[in-house]
This record gives sequence, C-alpha cells and structure tokens, in this order.
Amino acid sequence: MAMPVHINEEEHSKSLSPEERVENMFQQIKKEKPNFDLGTLKMKYEGLQLRLRVEFVLCIMEKNSDIYGPWMKKCPTEAGVISQCISVDSETSPTTMDNQYLTDNILEINIKLGGINFWLSNVPCIITKIPTLILGMSIGVSPRPGHSNIPSIASVVGSSYWPCFSTYGASVRTQSSTDKMFTYDSLYSPSAEGEDEGIIRELLREFFDSNRQEFVIPGQILIFRNGVSESQFSQVLEIELEAIKKAIRQLLAPLPKFTVIVAQRSHRSKLFKVGGVPGNVPPGTVVDVHSKFQSFYMCPIM
Repeated sequence: MAMPVHINEEEHSKSLSPEERVENMFQQIKKEKPNFDLGTLKMKYEGLQLRLRVEFVLCIMEKNSDIYGPWMKKCPTEAGVISQCISVDSETSPTTMDNQYLTDNILEINIKLGGINFWLSNVPCIITKIPTLILGMSIGVSPRPGHSNIPSIASVVGSSYWPCFSTYGASVRTQSSTDKMFTYDSLYSPSAEGEDEGIIRELLREFFDSNRQEFVIPGQILIFRNGVSESQFSQVLEIELEAIKKAIRQLLAPLPKFTVIVAQRSHRSKLFKVGGVPGNVPPGTVVDVHSKFQSFYMCPIM
C-alpha cells in the first residue's frame, strides 16, 4: 500500500471558481505522486505500467463550502475514486470535532470501502434457510412545483452476501419529472444487442458475484416498496413486478417466489393500549387490518 498524500489548498487558488479549485487540488496530488495518474489509475515502475486502484480520498473543508458539489462530482465520475468529505467550522480545528460526527463519518467510510457496520443477530429462519434477495424500491420526486426540468429518481437497493443481510448495493436511474412510479424501462431495459441494462439485472449480478464461492441462487425475493398509495397497488403488481420478473427470467429459471410489501407511513390511525392505559403501545406491536390485501399496522422498533 502506498503512503498517503497530504494536500493543502494553495491560497491563490481560493479566488478561483469551485471547479477550478478542485482541479488545482487534483493537480497538486499528481505533483506529489507523479507515478500515479488518477485518470487511468496506472503506476509506472522501471519501464512497466502497473494498474493500481486509488482506494480513497479524504477532503476536510469548511462547512457549506462551495467546492463540495464539484469535488463529489470529480471523484467518482472523472477520477473513479471513493471520497468522503468532512466539514468543519472556520473557528473549530479538526481535533475538537464532535465524537458522534466523527463516528458517523467513519461508519460512512467503512461502508464505502466495502466494510460491514452491523450484523443481524436474530434473522428469521424463513430467509436464512432459503437463499433470499431483498430489494428496497423508492421514487424520489422534486418537492418544488413547476420545475418540470428536474427528473424523478428511480432507486433500488439489493442485498448481497446472503445470509448476513448487512450489505446492500444500489442502482439509480433518472425518469421524466412526471413519472411517479417505476417505468418498465428502468427495471428491464434490453439494448439493441439484446443485453438487459436495467436496474434489476445489475443488482442480481451483484448478488451472484457476492455469493460466487457458494454459488447461491435466490429461491425467494422480498420487495419492499415505499411511497405508493392504495390506488397505485395495481400498478406495482401489473407494471413494476412484471418488469422485475421479465428481467429475472433472463438469468433464472424457474422464477423464485416473490413477496411484495408496501410500506406506508402517511396515515391517520392511532393505536392505544387496552383498558385506556396511558402511554404509547410497545415497539414492535402489530395490528392486523381487514381489507382485500394482507394489511397490518406495525409500531416501529426502537
């Protein structure tokens, strides 16, 4: 492992635009380590070119700094480097930062570098005996009305390294600002060559890669869908679920078992203890609801 590089922004660069400031800092890194090329990730050694991966770049900047956006764009999209930004007040030194803030950043760095921050100790046997893939799906829509040029964001996370359920990969696509549901093409998108370029294939491949040694194939898939109303349930089943099945058929036969769980937090129901006992119901309380769907209320676990 190469020695770390410490770079301080040059004073004369602070009058430049945020993009130019970021570019200057990357040029400083190249000057300090001339054997490294952040664009191609190569190292020259005795006439040979060895491919190296620059694992991580830590940037300590002032709070609300205007270089945050350009920096976070430069690292993953142009330099192909994992980055973490830590913000400090101009009157506070890094050595006096709050311990909780530092802990949160360390946890983020650990996840970005492929580590595991938690481990479920009591996993239901229904998902440990049968290889299970867990998907979490949500649509992000701009809260500002009248901004039709801002796309909606279709995002899905998928579990890996069965059966620990502690590591999740993510896949994101942009959609039209008017799309409040997942489009068919976001989940299943065959190219002109016939190769599927949709979200589901990407996450399924990651599941296979993480379980390559045991050659685990999911026998069931749990889908947690967030942000839909009861009037949209049919679209989830007829469009989104069908697109997921279509993508999985390209890699698996027969199809695994599917369970779709819609999580709704916006409701006006209130749960009370029996007999008028004061206080909230215990965390984890489940109340079944009679409807055409298998519905229930669940008090979040603390």
